[in-house]
Amino acid sequence: SSGINAEYGQQRKGRLEPISFYASSISPCPVVTLLKYLKETSSNRGQHSNLFLTSTTPYRPIAKQTGSRWLLSSMSDAGVDTRIFKAHSSCGAAASSKVSKGVPLSVLLNSGRWRRASTLKKFYLRNSPAVRAATADDDNQL
Repeated sequence: SSGINAEYGQQRKGRLEPISFYASSISPCPVVTLLKYLKETSSNRGQHSNLFLTSTTPYRPIAKQTGSRWLLSSMSDAGVDTRIFKAHSSCGAAASSKVSKGVPLSVLLNSGRWRRASTLKKFYLRNSPAVRAATADDDNQL
């Protein structure tokens, strides 16, 4: 099947079962995945307009802490050093990852809509060995 199958996360006895999406022959499209999730959860929404709901009855919006745990777990699964990056710093994690993989700063600045490289470095790039190495030649720009 070429469709996307979804497993919805739930928290039981301190153990997080993460939300994950699988696709057999296609890369998951975030828009398609979101629309599928909304369709699959529509009968559980009732009066709730929040995006993420608990997966057990009574269905209700997830707590902020649960969303943070899910995001942090996903970041860790993606290879992000969660000792440096926390759930609120996912944008910085993405930027630091791209820089350490050799993406030119001009491309990163444009895609992130940053005006100045100094803003990117000061607020988003974390002081990790990979980022220091990748930006060593660009310090005159930063």
